[in-house]
Formats: sequence, structure tokens, C-alpha cells
Amino acid sequence: MKQVAAVARVLMFVVLYVAVMFAVNAVLYQGAIYAPLHAFVQRNATIVMAAADLVALLLFAVLLPLFGTTLVRIGSFNRWNTSQVLPVIGLGLSLGVFILSFTRIPLIAEVAPSIANLVTFVAQGELLWLVLLNSAIIGTLFEEWLFRGIIYNSLLEKFNSMVAIIGQALLFGVVFMDVVVGSFAALGAILYALVRYFTGSLWPVLITHAASTTTIIVLSLLIDGTDSGVAMKMLIVSVLILVGCMAAIWRNGRRSLDVSITAVGK
Repeated sequence: MKQVAAVARVLMFVVLYVAVMFAVNAVLYQGAIYAPLHAFVQRNATIVMAAADLVALLLFAVLLPLFGTTLVRIGSFNRWNTSQVLPVIGLGLSLGVFILSFTRIPLIAEVAPSIANLVTFVAQGELLWLVLLNSAIIGTLFEEWLFRGIIYNSLLEKFNSMVAIIGQALLFGVVFMDVVVGSFAALGAILYALVRYFTGSLWPVLITHAASTTTIIVLSLLIDGTDSGVAMKMLIVSVLILVGCMAAIWRNGRRSLDVSITAVGK
């Protein structure tokens, strides 16, 4: 029964977020608000996402005490092994290069245009600082707080780590309401959750995600219409770096875990 309650709570937060997203989109993007503001929002669509994220965070901050916790406590902003800083940043940078180069491969752009459209949306806007604020800061903070914080920890209370990792990834994919984009996003969610698992904190996940999104935004401005050969080389190099950084995070994470277990044993 407690497991069912945990799943129900997690689903409630996801449904509330989707509802908030639809409501904010209706008001800001599709609604008949002040004309100049409406036009500005349409040209800078990431504002809608950021606004919805902030509204949802405020709503969750009010609701979580009803379940005996707080937004900060369930976020797991714990101290972590700072020797992992470079691998964490490297993971984020290489992931951003991977995502952008992956969508620039002609076959992928043809078979899965919705993924390329999502990447374009994340980097879309007239003002670079506003795009970075909406996508790399507010978007990153909310997604990690909800999925690798609230949802991951809620599932971890009643299930094992594997269920928590897979569960939050599936729900993250469902939010996109598109099989192709959702599947791609779920893979990223698994990667972020593994960082959360190996480091024991949400801080490195936030750094990884922010670095990834910032890389996508900046490279989208610098690289316009990369040919398939260059895109493939970027893809291969980014995968190698990504795997190396993930291995370093895993190794340091396991070492930290071994030390803590030894200390408890003493």
C-alpha cells in the first residue's frame, strides 16, 4: 500500500506540472494578452517553459509540506566529492555536443525531425542572455528538482535505486507526449539519474545539465548547418569523452561509497 501511495504521489506531481504547462502556454503563448508582449513571447518561446517551471515550483513548495517534507529537503542538495567536478563538467559539455551533432546528421534529421525541433526550441530566442536564463538555468533547475529530486527520491523511499532511475526516466519521457522525443529524453534522464546516484547529490546533476544545455545553445549560434561528415566526427569524439567522464564519475562515486561503508564498519 505504501508503494502504491508513493507512485500515486509521483504521478500527481507530473500531472500537476503538465496542467501548469498547458495553462501557462494558453495564457502567454496562445492567449490574447497585451499585443507587444504576446509578439515578444512568440519570438522567445522559452519564456513560456520558464514561467511554467517557476509556477510549478511554487505550487510544489506549497504541497510538499503536506507530505512531511520540503522542496529543499527532497531535492537532496547534499555535499559531494568535489574531485568529480571536472568529470561532471566534461560530461555536460560532451553531452551537449553529442545532442547537437546527433540532430545535425541528415538521417536523424529526416527520420526523427521532432528531436531536432526540440533542440532548436531550447536554443530559440532573440536575446542570448534570456535564452540561457530560461533554458540553461530555470529549465535545468526545475527539471532536475522535479525528476531527479522529488520523483527520484519519492520512488527511492519505497523502491530500489534501479526502479527510481527507470521510473523517473519514463515519467520524464511521457511529459513530452511524443514517442520519439520522449524516448530520447528518457535516455538523457537515465544518464542524469546515474550522476545523481553515483554522487549522492543533486548539485553535480544541475552542473551537468546546465553545461549540456549551455553548450547546445552556444554551438547552435556558432555552427549553422554543419555537414554530415563534421557532425559525425563531433558525435564520435563527444561519445568517447562522455563515456570517459561517466566512468570517472562512477569510479570516484564507488570509491566514496566504499570509504563511507568502511567508516560505518569501524
